[in-house]
Amino acid sequence: MTAYADVAFDAADRGALRDFWRVAPPEAVMITLSKLFRFLPSERRIAPTVAIVLALCAAAASAVWLLLR
Repeated sequence: MTAYADVAFDAADRGALRDFWRVAPPEAVMITLSKLFRFLPSERRIAPTVAIVLALCAAAASAVWLLLR
């Protein structure tokens, strides 16, 4: 869904993406990040998007671990 969601949200009004941020923030982050890779075909945007999200999650988990240590 992440790779092709921008097509659906471009066809919808601006409120659709805003509502999606309220309902499913993690998926909305992935959709927003996948827009960074518009130069790639839709089916090839998934891997770099997931890699960025995983790196951000690992960084956040490491920061929390260091703070609680």
